[in-house]
Amino acid sequence: MNPTDRYFETLRRTRQRERDLARENAYGTIPGLAALENERRSLFREAALGKRPLAGTADAIRALGDRERALLSENGMAPDALEPRYDCALCKDTGWTDGGRRKPCRCRLLYEAEHDPAIGITGKETFETFSDTIQPTEEQRAQAKRAMNLCLRYADSLPHPEKTGLLLLGKSGLGKSFLGNAIARRALERGVPARRVTASEFIRLTMQHLSERTTDETFRTVPLLVLDDLGTEPLIPNVSEETLFALYETRITRGLCTVSITNLAGSELQERYGERLVSRLVDTETTMTLRLTGDNLRWRKNKC
Repeated sequence: MNPTDRYFETLRRTRQRERDLARENAYGTIPGLAALENERRSLFREAALGKRPLAGTADAIRALGDRERALLSENGMAPDALEPRYDCALCKDTGWTDGGRRKPCRCRLLYEAEHDPAIGITGKETFETFSDTIQPTEEQRAQAKRAMNLCLRYADSLPHPEKTGLLLLGKSGLGKSFLGNAIARRALERGVPARRVTASEFIRLTMQHLSERTTDETFRTVPLLVLDDLGTEPLIPNVSEETLFALYETRITRGLCTVSITNLAGSELQERYGERLVSRLVDTETTMTLRLTGDNLRWRKNKC
């Protein structure tokens, strides 16, 4: 059992113990509750044996529930005091939704991001923590708000935005990485699996798998990939460009969402990667391009 599964298993057991204790206390305090539960079990048993019609059984069980809630209220307890308590009502603390297809719940995705640095998504850079107060001019402040709103619309349309790709261009220190993380974080909150990785780390992992003769399809298959610092990775002959091209080609073909972040201008991208890869990056059919300009905000923070 992996650590995430172990966490949710422990959580479920804890909540079940709490529920059992609450029932035990309530049954010991309020006469009649235990009799109602025994009557409920008897109804289920008779229905299972075909001794009662299902429709009538459902009505009888609802009536028992009404009597149980009335008893609790009469004795100063919440009507739902005996109901299960879940940290996540969506998946009932299983970490999975959508029944047998085992779609990861947003609570599972957020837990994994918090405990696995390889996912690369933090809870600090989010749309909720966005602030334009550091912007030095009114023009840059307005630009930052427009960029934030565009990225928010993209994130809230995941996993099926109008265009699957988003390219963030601009000099260093303009908040591009912040926006990339905010998009990824919102994806997790919406139950969309996401990963965030720098281009350098992506190439390093690729080289590692090549040397170990292993494969890892994570970056090619995750519904949202944020590829940061594109253009800072080492240019390894017959590896870097081909690997990046294959990544984009696969994700575009599969209709998966990719946010690309680079400090390079369009002409610099062309010079570094050539027409074949850049045509995937800037294809207006599949990708929105957002250019940020202005003063380096990191330098301004340090100066302040």
